[in-house]
Amino acid sequence: MKHILIKLVLTFIIIDIILFILLMINGFFHINLYKGIVDYLFTIAGGITVLLLLILAFNILFYNKKNV
Repeated sequence: MKHILIKLVLTFIIIDIILFILLMINGFFHINLYKGIVDYLFTIAGGITVLLLLILAFNILFYNKKNV
């Protein structure tokens, strides 16, 4: 379970980085073709990343307590 969560977190972090780069390109070159869509996707992917990190943190916390 922990390995799946770590892979999911890393996947969403990579998605966040790609969307952030797209947002920076849009802002720098003043391209407004898909700015709104990228904003929403960046917000959603960031939220999912934070939730997965919280789940992973609690999973590690309780997993370590069971072994003690």
